[in-house]
Amino acid sequence: MATDDATTYDFVTQILTTRQVSDANFKAMAALIGERGIVELVALMGQYTGLTMLFVVDRYPVPAGAPDEVNKPM
Repeated sequence: MATDDATTYDFVTQILTTRQVSDANFKAMAALIGERGIVELVALMGQYTGLTMLFVVDRYPVPAGAPDEVNKPM
């Protein structure tokens, strides 16, 4: 995985699993995309998370052949 991708993955994974971000992950992400970029990334994550919750509540059908991970909660 490229360094930029790994930095983003670590940041996103940490915030989604722990609801917090370490200083090290924040600094690495800020160096990559800046503080404004972090705000935009977190907003985008919130938008997709909200849409996912709506699909789950609505019992929106998962496409045939979708990987099992799609059906599992995070």
